[in-house]
Amino acid sequence: MLTSTKQLQHIMAVRPRDLVIVVGAGVSIGALKGSPLVGLASWRGLLHHGLDQVEGQGGPARQDVGRIRGLLDSQDPGLWIDAAEWLTRMLGGRTGGAFRTWLRATAGAFAGEPRQADVLAALAAMAEQGAVLATTNYDGLLEAVTGAPAVTWRAPAKVERVIRGDDRGILHLHGYWDDPASVVLGTRSYDEVVGDEHARAALQALRMTRTFLFVGHGAGLGDPNWGSFLRWTEQVFAGSEYVHYRLVREEERETTQAEHPQEQRIVALSYGRVHAELAPFLRSLLPAPRVVAEVVDAVAAGSSAQSPRGAGELAAKTIVLVVNIGEPHYDFLTREQASEQVGDPEAVWLDDVTEVVPQREISPRLWRDLVKRLDAMVDAAKRETTGRARYIVMGQAPLPVFVYLGQRMIRLGPITVINRRPGEGGTWDHVGPLAAIPAGGRDDFTPKTPSLGRESRGKVVLSIQCSLRQKYHESMVEPMIAAEGAELLCSYQVHNETHVHLDVPMTAAELPALLRHVDDAIQWFGEKCRDAEGLVLCLAGPSWVGFWIGHRLNPNAYGGRIDVPDRVGPRYQRALALPMHRAPWLAGEAKLLVVAAEPEDQARTRASKLADTIRGFNGSAADQRRRANHRRRGLPGR
Repeated sequence: MLTSTKQLQHIMAVRPRDLVIVVGAGVSIGALKGSPLVGLASWRGLLHHGLDQVEGQGGPARQDVGRIRGLLDSQDPGLWIDAAEWLTRMLGGRTGGAFRTWLRATAGAFAGEPRQADVLAALAAMAEQGAVLATTNYDGLLEAVTGAPAVTWRAPAKVERVIRGDDRGILHLHGYWDDPASVVLGTRSYDEVVGDEHARAALQALRMTRTFLFVGHGAGLGDPNWGSFLRWTEQVFAGSEYVHYRLVREEERETTQAEHPQEQRIVALSYGRVHAELAPFLRSLLPAPRVVAEVVDAVAAGSSAQSPRGAGELAAKTIVLVVNIGEPHYDFLTREQASEQVGDPEAVWLDDVTEVVPQREISPRLWRDLVKRLDAMVDAAKRETTGRARYIVMGQAPLPVFVYLGQRMIRLGPITVINRRPGEGGTWDHVGPLAAIPAGGRDDFTPKTPSLGRESRGKVVLSIQCSLRQKYHESMVEPMIAAEGAELLCSYQVHNETHVHLDVPMTAAELPALLRHVDDAIQWFGEKCRDAEGLVLCLAGPSWVGFWIGHRLNPNAYGGRIDVPDRVGPRYQRALALPMHRAPWLAGEAKLLVVAAEPEDQARTRASKLADTIRGFNGSAADQRRRANHRRRGLPGR
């Protein structure tokens, strides 16, 4: 008889879609460790934050906040739900604007704040093999790491397609922050989901046909929804031969096992003594590459009688995006060269974006045209995704193009960027999916945090130079910023002098370390440059570095733009501007960043005003004077 761990490994190797991983708050707490938002990842912490909001509103309800806080001191989750019901009413109900704003500023901000992504990466790798990801959390951390959309219990048709494997998606059993009506928080919402026939039927069907693996659950299995579900399993499956698993630390195993009567058929399984052992344990459940290859080969050969059930689900459609933009003398990537690197004869090749133009002649008008064509290519990739898919980005183009693609493809995945090294003939880099790159690796990057001796207003620069031959100094970017009527506030520099351009190139193993430096820089800007008027990214390195930095930067600002200029000779010039959205760049508050890539960009000006209206942003008298001054100079207001 297989041990519990061997049983899970066997499922992942031969029929991964039979495994449903139910992710709890512990995963979000671990991912946000070191972030100011970590306290909001627990249910009790989230409710305390909501009570702070009610207290700050004043009015008669303020007098009851202390009494409601007392309910959260209880160890009875039922009393927490009573407190949550009161909080929901005080915030105007689930359809109220205050409730939506609160969710956006809390759970909605998590996706831009992961500091410890090892567990998320391991879960994403399991999902890539075919396991189904479900969660009782409201946040979008799993969406950010997998690129899969959120699917709530209020969308029964989508739930069914995800369960059947026809669509990708993260099942949000208790709702998702961007759909407040789906959020299961107070008594009424719990009654609604418990009484929803389709939601109940979906859980029951999964319990009967799949294996549950609970990861990151504390008291979460004691809430009414899970409580009624577990009581039902006791009655129906007491004699079942099949078991389900709940991962816990070794010291919690016996206590947790005592919470589950034998009739529930739930086994408390230790992943180790400390939380740091959870990610390695999850990765140990993944099949070895040889096993996966044998299964796929068996299906491709048509030996369905010999291949394990569900093995065909390991195959995923390959969608290839190619960009070739640059000088007339460039040796653009050909379809034959690209096909050799993709290695999938069934791959879907989208219409590429090709533009032969001297770099010095790239104009703002051409950049805008390229954005439309890049958007069309990414939209075509989305239309091709009818089931599980993997994406490959290839080609040769100025770095802003790859940064922009990284930002635009944040909701897709898994993604691999294939890069041919200049001057090295047959040497290619295959970088991605990001979740598959080990979190360790060399860190030869040297960060240089700026000193703030100047005025507090202005644009900040994040400079990333990946080799000894690539230098940065502020005079390279100051003319571009001055041309927009702005000033340079400071430059945060992340440089690597161990790479000697083409002789000692950067490798994929160093990417996680570089992205950690990017996270540190954004956090520094948020703490030290609260009045920054925009962010400019000055970048030199391989194309895949640009792609993954764009992928990472996207969640770190709210409602504005980040300039990604193009380096031409000794200067940077205006290039692409990325629309930044999703999470506040400062924890717990909205930060509107608007950078003028083009003064006449009226669409962005309207978007900024709309963001101001939606978030009720009025600002101080100084803020209002500065916005008026921006309007007089023809620039978008903050």
